[in-house]
Amino acid sequence: MTADEIREKIKTLRAEEAECKVKDAGGKVSLNGTYGKLGSRYSVLFAPHLMISVTLTGQLTLLMLIERAEAAGIPVVSGNTDGVLFRCPRSKTNGLAGERLKPSPLEAICSQWERDTVMELEFGEYKSVYNQSVNSYFAIKADGGHKRKGPLGNPWNKDPSDFDPVRGQLMKNPQATICSDAALALIKDGTPIEETIRGSQDIRDFVTVIKASKGATWRDEYLGKVVRYYWGIDGTPIMEKEPHASTGNYKKVPKSDGAIPCMMLPDEFPRDIDYAKYFDETKDILRDLGYFGEIKPPQKRIRITKANRKAVLSQFAVAP
Repeated sequence: MTADEIREKIKTLRAEEAECKVKDAGGKVSLNGTYGKLGSRYSVLFAPHLMISVTLTGQLTLLMLIERAEAAGIPVVSGNTDGVLFRCPRSKTNGLAGERLKPSPLEAICSQWERDTVMELEFGEYKSVYNQSVNSYFAIKADGGHKRKGPLGNPWNKDPSDFDPVRGQLMKNPQATICSDAALALIKDGTPIEETIRGSQDIRDFVTVIKASKGATWRDEYLGKVVRYYWGIDGTPIMEKEPHASTGNYKKVPKSDGAIPCMMLPDEFPRDIDYAKYFDETKDILRDLGYFGEIKPPQKRIRITKANRKAVLSQFAVAP
């Protein structure tokens, strides 16, 4: 083949790959939506017994894999309906060859499980994982990439590990994604959070979109049922439009303290961004992820009563 033919072939293959990715993502949405409707009594697909069957099948088969791995000395970090995370000793794994495990004790366990269940596993290797929950985490991959899951995800980020044009179009409720970006940059590259946040001049990184089912107002201005805002220096909370039926109080829209509405994206980057608020939010994310170590619950004050007075005071008694 000539150089021009090779370039044309590559171009054709890349177009085909992009089309396949769109079909794959669309098919996943369709399948997940169908599964969700199995549990909705308002859907023609309502079939709770099938929903339970799908869930239990996935969970029980994974429990079988987990049991075999634990018996072989391979501890499990977490698992859900369709995935499991092992903290595998180096003596029991030999890494990956593409998306498959190389021959090793772990590979033998997984291969036997695949034969027994007639299911196929996909594998990934992580250097570290920072969890908020089972479905919300940062995973730093062995090849230098990363994965963000749940509310921490940012499919609009141009990084190849994040960018997902299909998911980016389907997701319409960003949550100050610059904070997730800053937390990831600190964990992965040691970049100070202030540098990441101040380094962005794209207002889309700073906005939060949230739904207020009964409408919302800001300084008595009606905003609508879907509110977009950023945290600003002179901001004030966004309130729900209708008061509580019995108390007459107006409920605050969650996490809207210091908000400035941004219903129309401005042509120029705002000068009143409350950077301190974004710094604090990033630190909260890092704290939830365990970056700062174990979260210790605050000590509660002891209230002395007649019932516990003797027991409490005896703890502070000093021998003469």
